[in-house]
Amino acid sequence: MATTQSSGKWLPDVIRAIQAVGGSASLSQIYRWIERNRTGLPDEWEAAVRATIYHHSSDAKAYKKGNPDVFCNKDRGVWAVRDKTEVLTGKTDNDLFLQVLTSMSREELESFSGRGDALLQHIKARVAELKTKYKIS
Repeated sequence: MATTQSSGKWLPDVIRAIQAVGGSASLSQIYRWIERNRTGLPDEWEAAVRATIYHHSSDAKAYKKGNPDVFCNKDRGVWAVRDKTEVLTGKTDNDLFLQVLTSMSREELESFSGRGDALLQHIKARVAELKTKYKIS
């Protein structure tokens, strides 16, 4: 699956799209939200959106081990952001990453729209803070 941008750059927009339509969304709903809310869409942007979901969901065959497990598959073609209750605080970097991500406000996520790399850096810094604060190695 070729994409014009790394899948991580789409992460904030995919999360916001899912949240905006009520917590779970079909791919077509996600696409519509992104079309309405993001300018300058590159060629093959829909493939980049799918890659973002698949690379960040252990429910997908294309999941990239080591990526945060952000999305869960609710039904065929329907995705949601993993619920906070599915996170076991303090167990792994991935668990902490998900905890930080799901605790971010809508406004915080919006500030990273189109800047997924910056979002990832921000979350990693907050994970490091949590690990230090709670003495997690």
